[in-house]
Amino acid sequence: MGVANFGGQFRLAIEGTTGDHTHRSQPWFEAYLAVLFESDGEQLVEKIKLARKLVMTREREELGQQETAVERTDLNKASYALQALQLRQL
Repeated sequence: MGVANFGGQFRLAIEGTTGDHTHRSQPWFEAYLAVLFESDGEQLVEKIKLARKLVMTREREELGQQETAVERTDLNKASYALQALQLRQL
C-alpha cells in the first residue's frame, strides 16, 4: 500500500487489487481516507462522524441497486474500521 500525490490530491494505491474501483472517487471513500491520515485528535473525531455518515448513506443508496462486490467489500471494511476508531476515541 502506498500514497501517491496527483496534482495536490493524495490517492491511496493498494498493490495487488483487482476489479472495479471507480467508487474510490466517491465522497465516502475520500472521507474515509481523510480519517486514516488525520493526526489531530479533535479533528479526527469530527472526520470519523462525517465518514461514518457518508458510508451509511452510500450503503442505503445501494439497497435495491446492483453494487459491485468490490465496493460492497470496501464499504464493509470502512464501516468496521471507522466504528473501531470511534470506540477508541471514547
